[in-house]
Amino acid sequence: MKKSDVKILIVDDDPTMLSTLGSLVESEGYKPIQVSDPKAAMRAAKVNIVHFAIIDVMLSGMNGVDLAQELRKTGVNSPIILISGIFKDKSFMEKSKEKAQAKAFFKKPFNSQELLSVIAETLKPVLEKPKLPLQALLLQEKVSARDKIKALDRVESITGLDLVYILSLLIHSNLKGHLNVKKGPDIYSISFSEGSLVKVEGPMTVAIVKDLLVKKEYLSVQDIQVLNEKKIKGDFVQGLIDENYISPHILPEIRNFQAITEIKNLVNEEEIEINFSKDRKLDFTYKLDENLFHFLLSEIIEENFDMDWFKDFYLMLKNHPLKVNASD
Repeated sequence: MKKSDVKILIVDDDPTMLSTLGSLVESEGYKPIQVSDPKAAMRAAKVNIVHFAIIDVMLSGMNGVDLAQELRKTGVNSPIILISGIFKDKSFMEKSKEKAQAKAFFKKPFNSQELLSVIAETLKPVLEKPKLPLQALLLQEKVSARDKIKALDRVESITGLDLVYILSLLIHSNLKGHLNVKKGPDIYSISFSEGSLVKVEGPMTVAIVKDLLVKKEYLSVQDIQVLNEKKIKGDFVQGLIDENYISPHILPEIRNFQAITEIKNLVNEEEIEINFSKDRKLDFTYKLDENLFHFLLSEIIEENFDMDWFKDFYLMLKNHPLKVNASD
């Protein structure tokens, strides 16, 4: 279960306290259900699966301890925290906890972080462990190829801007395989072999190559029309070479331009999905020049990134020392 799936019932007839508690649990990623009286609490428990409850002891119509017992009778077996600004006697607090089968009793005003700690510790067994961000690799002295693949597998939701870091991870590795990127309905494949980017394929690959060939006058518009009717199967650029439309010596120029254009199209704030598939038999006739690759990343960062992105990227690591790591 994710935090966002956890529903916490909050019962308090003080509007300020009710709102404060609601905002507090919501800030931690939980979903609050806020009610101000016992009847509303019983109704809420009937139409919602309540995973946790925070109940004020002093309520109108029915006290919080009795409400807790009534909730238990209806099948609500979730953990409960009792709170009160009036009842502070230790003996009363212990008896109330026992009757309500409550996890804790907090006296108002209470320490918010202590209350959140009780909730977190209680829900720990049922909550999914948070997946490590890719940034966690920056905390390791040595990062193996296996570490990188595991980190990529843990990724849940990212944007095209995160792709820059991912490409940098893969270019500094001995991995052979394909980074598959899904952006809306479109699928891209970025292939790597032992520290080099060797191929990029996307929905616009053929169109990008055709435009470049005409612009550079390697082919005429008439040639393109013939190609449109012929429909070369497989690798379009290699097919052009095999059919003697273009010379092999311009292959690097075409591949470089096409790869850079495809990657630039991917790097923006739109959400993407990724996975990496190994391919030990991957064969290639081209690789993107490493200096050109780093120039590409620098250019993309300059054009698309602002300081807020870098703050978000590094903020979660602020309490951890970054390390210069070695990759394989």
